[in-house]
Amino acid sequence: MRKAAELSSFPSENLPVSSSKRDSTNLQDPDALLIELLDSAGISVKDMNSCKKLSAGFCNYVWHVPTGPDTSVVAKVYSPLHSLRTESYTWGLVDKVASDNMLGPKVVHESDIGIIHEFVSGRVLEDNDMFVNCSTFRPLALKLSRLHSLEIPLKFSRPETPLIWEFLERMLNEIKRKEITEKPLRPIPQFLSSSNLEKEIRECKQILEPKDFSVVLAHGDCKPANAMKTSISVPHKSGGWLANLDPRRGRDKPKQADDVLLIDFELSGPNYRGYDIMKLFRKLERGIRDDALRDFLSIYTEEAGIDDSQRNSYVSQLQRECEMIEPLTWLEAVTFFALVLYIKPNQWDDWISLAESRWQQYLTSKAQMEQIASSSFSE
Repeated sequence: MRKAAELSSFPSENLPVSSSKRDSTNLQDPDALLIELLDSAGISVKDMNSCKKLSAGFCNYVWHVPTGPDTSVVAKVYSPLHSLRTESYTWGLVDKVASDNMLGPKVVHESDIGIIHEFVSGRVLEDNDMFVNCSTFRPLALKLSRLHSLEIPLKFSRPETPLIWEFLERMLNEIKRKEITEKPLRPIPQFLSSSNLEKEIRECKQILEPKDFSVVLAHGDCKPANAMKTSISVPHKSGGWLANLDPRRGRDKPKQADDVLLIDFELSGPNYRGYDIMKLFRKLERGIRDDALRDFLSIYTEEAGIDDSQRNSYVSQLQRECEMIEPLTWLEAVTFFALVLYIKPNQWDDWISLAESRWQQYLTSKAQMEQIASSSFSE
């Protein structure tokens, strides 16, 4: 199947940046970089105070930027932490692929500073949207299946190697460096030490790599909050011009249906398909997750062209594949928060709490991975 919030305020000191024209970005102010990004796109904003900082994740600086009376864009400036985990020559690649294939917002402009998209009206998905009776469930399964079917851009140097291993290695190396060069605010729990994280990464890799799971063009951070519920116009089921006629106005009235667009492709590239899928479902209670995941995979595999006669067995196999990969979704988060302890120590208690909860989820899912691996898993 493989083919060749509120503005985050990470301090920028001591963070290495991937080779690019932005070698000194970690010394620059995000607001100044926003102005530079907009200027490079030819976008003139009369009042920069009209640019609203959006709810965002940990890794980038994001604004809603009005460009006219009824038009606006979303401007995103890459942060030093983003630079630490990814190579600059891949920035914006998958955003453009998704834009061209109507899987994500239209890209207006991209550079080594950041990326600008058309503003999409709607809301981000939540864990409660991950059930078959939700209007966004099927569109999301279709969009993710289509993304996974696309060719991996040639600029990715190792298209057959899942990026998750590179992300973990880059963060681990930075943690090792900081353990030597910086004194933490407080003693760091042993489970967040580089030695423990390295051991866990190695053990997961020893189990998962021999399975040779499918590597696809993946989102890389496919949690519900990185998909947006939008709407599209569709023909009425009854068909014909009369079906769309609005008698009050005497003209056709389009019918609106819920749709989904994927957003935030910063970690996109070659990766396990199961990593994407499991990030969508991992927070659901285990007692109800299995049915929701199976419903999703049924739509996903139908869109991927799996024959009806083979779909049930294929879905069962893919579900076990996703369950085996689940520990990586938690281990990546634990490693991330272990690094953030050094980068943003003023929120120490928050990071420890988040890391601890994800560590417990990791241990539970790791036991499941080991159990499946020791059983007669059919490739």
